[in-house]
Amino acid sequence: MTEKAHTSGSPRKRSIVANTAMNGIAQFASLVSTLVFFPLLVHAFGVGDYGVYVIALSVTGTVGMFDLGIGASTVRLVARHASLSDDEGFARTVSSAAGLLFVVGIIIALAIAGIGAVAGSIFKIDASQASLLRSLLLIGAASQVWYWPATVASHVLGGLERYDIIARTSIFTTLANVAAIAIVLVTGAGPVVLMLLGVGTMVVASLMNIVALRDAHTGARLATLPSRPVALEILSGGFPIFVAGIAQFLNREQVDRLVLGVFLGPAAVVIYQAASKLSSLVAQFTGLSTSALLPVASGMVAREDEDALRDLFVRGSRYVSLAVAPIAATVIVLAAPFIRSWMGPGFEGSIIVAQLLVFSQLFVPLYQTGDAVLIGKGRFSAWVPRGIALALLNLGLSLALVRPLGVTGVAIGTLVSGLLELPLYAHLVLRETGVTVRMWLAQAGPMYLMLPVALIVGAVGMLTPLGGSLVGVVAVGAACVLGCWAAAYTLVLTSEERADARARLAAISRGRGERAS
Repeated sequence: MTEKAHTSGSPRKRSIVANTAMNGIAQFASLVSTLVFFPLLVHAFGVGDYGVYVIALSVTGTVGMFDLGIGASTVRLVARHASLSDDEGFARTVSSAAGLLFVVGIIIALAIAGIGAVAGSIFKIDASQASLLRSLLLIGAASQVWYWPATVASHVLGGLERYDIIARTSIFTTLANVAAIAIVLVTGAGPVVLMLLGVGTMVVASLMNIVALRDAHTGARLATLPSRPVALEILSGGFPIFVAGIAQFLNREQVDRLVLGVFLGPAAVVIYQAASKLSSLVAQFTGLSTSALLPVASGMVAREDEDALRDLFVRGSRYVSLAVAPIAATVIVLAAPFIRSWMGPGFEGSIIVAQLLVFSQLFVPLYQTGDAVLIGKGRFSAWVPRGIALALLNLGLSLALVRPLGVTGVAIGTLVSGLLELPLYAHLVLRETGVTVRMWLAQAGPMYLMLPVALIVGAVGMLTPLGGSLVGVVAVGAACVLGCWAAAYTLVLTSEERADARARLAAISRGRGERAS
């Protein structure tokens, strides 16, 4: 890397770390609440009704993918306008994005309501479950009219790199969802009440973002009329992201739930959902590690700083792999004892599914940073044909394997397409950034040599009394991850990186001491 890239990246590095930490607090709180309450909700609702609830969430999530890439495009444009101090362009981008998202919300609401009307003939459910699913989808449809235009506030805050505000809203959402689940569990209410409470939480959280955006923005007023040229720019920049997002969706777990709901029914969906929770753990950490990079990359592109952009990809891949790969390996190693302790009898089928799903994500940290680079450069469209091919492969394998192999067959489809994504995506990002394979793997690859530490620590830990309880399994998992990080600190990090890590830990310790005093 050139000196220019290094020096220009230093302030950005502090910003990325701070913003990622903000996101991390919110996502960790959400993750813990999900793992704690999932088995309680399954027991309270029953496997059948909870499976219907998951199907409803999957339908709304599926239709919700059709946002035309407006959100990511808005983040990119807002970051560009902020970098260039273009207040007029900023205001027109905000108003145009809000108008587009309002139209999207209406269309999605109608689509969900239409699916709800015929849900009983689509999914393998009985009459009472069909009635429940119809009610849940009608609630989901009504919420879309508010949800989509209101999300523009969070997209703009992301473009402004105000992840502290987004994190506060996310923490509120998590706490409100916990309260909603507690109300449902205590009162014995069902999925409909939980869905209604979730919609209420969404409305309040979006209002918080809207108010915070008005206070945070110090430039031009936001109340500017939408602009047709700006709207077209948002759509043209977002459409490749949208198509690739659809392809990624078909190549991931959401579509698996729908396939299972159609062919096997709600019980199979719940078995898959238990495994998916562990897979989502890894996905959340991976997404968290790169969540603050898009506005940074967009700003570098606006300044035409190609050296800094290459440095962002290489260093980002290195640090994301260092952070996330040990977590993925640990989940694979401890999936069996964790699921047995967490869910109890009847969920043995979730074990192999969880291991397959997490293994499909094991190498994603190597190239996840490329998303921000490609979107920032406006080159994400180059991934679309390959992404579509992988998506169709996953869907085809899932449809072919769901009947003979059940839930495991669907997970195999996701695994195959997920592993094929590595060489295809890496080839594209390396070509766009001008980074060589040797440079990339030399920086990002060594962490994977440390992963056997997780296997050894996990195997030894399961031989101790810790392996007999959920808390003990979690403790062993923490030891696995810390062991990998310790090995990486000793064998992978450079002396400069070790010194930087010590300085950051010391700064955190001093900050805690000052707050305590």
